[in-house]
Amino acid sequence: MGTVRLHRAMWKMMVSKLHFFLGIIFSILIGILVIFYAIPYWWFQARVIGKILSFAKVPYELFTLAKPINLIEGIPVYYYPSGPTFQIPVHYQSVPAFAALAICLLLLIAIILIYRMNIIPLPVKVIFIILAFLTGVSLLYTAFISPIPPHPLCRVIIDWQFSGVIILFLIGVIFTLTVFPLPGSLLTKSFWLFSTLVFSMIWNTVRISLVAATFYHLGSLPFLLIHYLMGVYVDFIYIVAFYSLVVSYLARRGISEVGWE
Repeated sequence: MGTVRLHRAMWKMMVSKLHFFLGIIFSILIGILVIFYAIPYWWFQARVIGKILSFAKVPYELFTLAKPINLIEGIPVYYYPSGPTFQIPVHYQSVPAFAALAICLLLLIAIILIYRMNIIPLPVKVIFIILAFLTGVSLLYTAFISPIPPHPLCRVIIDWQFSGVIILFLIGVIFTLTVFPLPGSLLTKSFWLFSTLVFSMIWNTVRISLVAATFYHLGSLPFLLIHYLMGVYVDFIYIVAFYSLVVSYLARRGISEVGWE
């Protein structure tokens, strides 16, 4: 009995040194823009968030909480301890211990059920398990280890930590190390890098608005769930998603250009 062999041209994983060097330049430019234009971006972001909060019927006051600090004398590089600050009236109550335990139990049951369902893809199961675990740990920490006392006002500060500008620089570094060295069009890689940056800016603006509106309308417990679920975990998910899309596209283009043998 004869053996039939299917020959297919392989996508040669040759490192593009020129593209890698250009990716380093792009990352440096992104870092420079983040450092020198963070404050104007924060205020632009604050104006957009203000319009979203007004549409969501959330009352707020917008002001600057602290004055900037000059890091190097004679060089216009400033550190802002706090950026634009939204002050929102809320009725925050501490997370009850029973509610935290109940939610953790429900998350555990959901993990077991989803893990046993064959129709759900394995990557989705892994992501859900990670998010559920981190959510449960955050709730237990807030309820038992470091409880937040009740308070009538909430301040949402758009700064280095909360605005999402740091992730912009990290996206540039990730694409430089993992995407730009791959064979393929520089225009395609630049397009996907730009698309990821734009999506990140839009997402972080929506995230801050959603967190503030949730706190005002739904209370402390939904706020904690959304706040912890929509932080670095979602950033990780969409970066991986964009990375997968661009690598898949480059691989398809590489194979189609070589053709079938």
